[in-house]
Amino acid sequence: GTVRMAVANAVRMAEGDDIMKAVGGLTDEEIAALVRWLPDEGTFVEFGTLFGLTAKAVAAAKPKLKIIAVDNFSWNPFGLPPKLHEDFARRVLANEIAAGRIEVVNATSEDFRRDCKTAPDAVFFDAQHEYEPVRDEVAWAKKAGVKLIMGHDYRNPSPRFGVTRAVDEAFPSVDVVGMCWKAK
Repeated sequence: GTVRMAVANAVRMAEGDDIMKAVGGLTDEEIAALVRWLPDEGTFVEFGTLFGLTAKAVAAAKPKLKIIAVDNFSWNPFGLPPKLHEDFARRVLANEIAAGRIEVVNATSEDFRRDCKTAPDAVFFDAQHEYEPVRDEVAWAKKAGVKLIMGHDYRNPSPRFGVTRAVDEAFPSVDVVGMCWKAK
């Protein structure tokens, strides 16, 4: 049952679309922008790591940057149960975890932010997409003093996504590449 559902979901999502959308990753253009925007050193928190593909790309491009990959592993495009989802992401990131360059934290965005004692240098919000949660994430980052605030799904046409509204209300302007955004 679980495997059949996962394969059916993967096929459905990949039909007529590129593979990165099917697995929930950023496009090459978006990854390049994220890497360009990020500092070479410091701490970077990615909210919504999914399978770890973005964190892995950032780790390869920014070897001195400490990456914290936050996800509660409750959603993935294949319908994997949370434990299998987390195990898979940890396998994708195994070398970076072993080298101490990536730390995977199983938590919701809210729980991580509540327990975070020191503001990271940069954040990338891609866990929640509804207006109120994104508004709250951005407000936390601004209040905490995060120097670089970024995210994904800006101008996403899905009616359930409120990223654009939350970001536009919080910042006078943003840089946008694909659906990635960076506060100015």
